[in-house]
Formats: sequence, C-alpha cells, structure tokens
Amino acid sequence: AMAYQPIIDAESGRIAAVEALARWPAGSPRQIGPDRFIAVAEQRGLIDDLGATILARACSDAAQWPEVRLSVNISPVQLLNPLFVQRTLDTIRASGIDPRRVEVEITEGVLVSNMADARRCFEALQAEGVQVALDDFGTGFSSIGYLKRIRFDRIKIDRSLVDQVVKNAAQRQLVQGV
Repeated sequence: AMAYQPIIDAESGRIAAVEALARWPAGSPRQIGPDRFIAVAEQRGLIDDLGATILARACSDAAQWPEVRLSVNISPVQLLNPLFVQRTLDTIRASGIDPRRVEVEITEGVLVSNMADARRCFEALQAEGVQVALDDFGTGFSSIGYLKRIRFDRIKIDRSLVDQVVKNAAQRQLVQGV
C-alpha cells in the first residue's frame, strides 16, 4: 500500500510536495513495518522490482496533483543495478509527469560504501531533471565531505537534530549552521 506524507511550504502553508511511503497492506493479519519488509526485499533480491513498483504507483498518483512535487526513497541496493537510472527515468516518463517534479531521497549511510555508484546515478538523474535529496543528514555518518563530492538539490536534516531547536540554543545554532 502507499501512503503520502505532505511536505508543507512554510511561507504559504500549502502542500508543496509529498513523500511516497510504502506500507504493508492494512487488511493483512500481520502488520510489518517498512524497515522490515524493505530489508527483506533487499536481502532477497526483490528491491529493484519493489522500488520500480513504488515509483510507478507514486508517479501515477502524482499525475493527479499537478502542482505537487513527488519525493520517493530509494534503496542503496538499487544503486548497484546498472539499469537503475534508465529504469527510473522510463518509469517517470511512462507516467506522463515531468521528471523535474520528481525527487529521489537517499540516506547518507549509503554514501559511506557506495560513493562512486551513488554519484554516477545521481548525476545521470539530475541531467534529466530529477532532483536528489540527502535524507536524515546529521545522523551517525554525517560528513560535510559528502556535500562536496555529490551535488544534492536538497538536504533533509534529521529529526533528532531538529526536535530541540526551540528549547536548546546550541542545537538551534547547529541546525542553522547546517
């Protein structure tokens, strides 16, 4: 099943984008979190097909929301597939939405072991208008070096850093610095 988390424009209060989130079907007798079923899909070699299905469904849904951008998480395992970029672009084009409305998100942990493949994939996607976001920046693997080596269109600061900005001046300064 798909769920969409709205991303709100702070100035206008309008939905600027949605983040597509895969969820285990609600009617299933067992409820399994995405961290579990995504990990199993990665381990069993199913993540390429699952990722393509999620992207296709999300693009199809987003075609109905012409003013809203779409953000989709990608797995580090997908970056290892030499067909990932072409398959991603083909899926976006087949939906009829402009690739410039689509953003892929990757967590920074991926970059530790897979910098060259990640950079190659991201540059190819960006050349076609797809944006690339670094998700969860500020967690265990944080490095400004990633920002020098890969051009991200957006950086999503991890919630653990943002949670205390109102109460903690040092935390606020850290987030402002980032």
